[in-house]
Amino acid sequence: MEICNNGKEFVHCNSENYTRINSYSDRWLRIRKCNRHTGEDVFMYFSLDEMAFIQKAVSSFLNENKKTNNEN
Repeated sequence: MEICNNGKEFVHCNSENYTRINSYSDRWLRIRKCNRHTGEDVFMYFSLDEMAFIQKAVSSFLNENKKTNNEN
């Protein structure tokens, strides 16, 4: 996975989608996901508090997966 940091914007691209995360304001982030084949765009807006919650949840999921993989 390659992530490009262009100042205050992060971009991830693959053959099907590109995802762009940037600051919408000093308290909000905007995530845009675009399907390269259909051109369909989805925009999601998250406050920094919501992003902190998402970050903790993702970290928990990743730690759980790592623990499960180490047991196998």
